Amino acid sequence: MKVEKGLLVLFIVFTVLFVADAVSTMINYDFLKYMETNPVFMITKSFLPVIAMNILVCIVMAGIYIKGSIFWRYTTISQVVWLSVLRISAIINNVKVYLNPPTITQMQSITTAVKVAQTQTLLLAFFMPLIISVLIYLLFLIDHQVQKKQSLKD
Repeated sequence: MKVEKGLLVLFIVFTVLFVADAVSTMINYDFLKYMETNPVFMITKSFLPVIAMNILVCIVMAGIYIKGSIFWRYTTISQVVWLSVLRISAIINNVKVYLNPPTITQMQSITTAVKVAQTQTLLLAFFMPLIISVLIYLLFLIDHQVQKKQSLKD
C-alpha cells in the first residue's frame, strides 16, 4: 500500500497537537466546567465525545485526502493547518491559565454567552482564512493545471 506522505504529516501533526491540547486541558481540570469552550464538551460534559470527534475528523479527512480531487486534497490540507493553528492557540491559553490560575470569582463570571461568543470568534478565525485560501486556489486554477505528483515507480 502506498503511503501518502502529506497525509502522514497531517495525521502526525494533528495527533501530537490533540494530545498536547488534551494534556494542557486536563492540567486545568478544576477549571473545565467554568472555562471550557469546546461545544461538544459543553453539551456532553465529557471528553469521550471530543476524542471520538477528533478520531472521526481524522477518518473523514483521510478519506477526502486519499480519494478526493486535487481541490479537495488542497482544502483538506488547508483545514488541518488552520485547525492546528487554533489548537496551538488553545494550548497556549491552557498553559497561561495553569501558570496564572484565575480566582473562583473570575471563573464564575464566565457565562455561557461569553463562551459562545469566544467559540464564534474561533470559528470565524478558522473559516475566514480557509475561505480565502480556497478562493486563491480557485483563482490560481483558472490559469494553471495542477496534477498529483506521481511516484518514480508509476
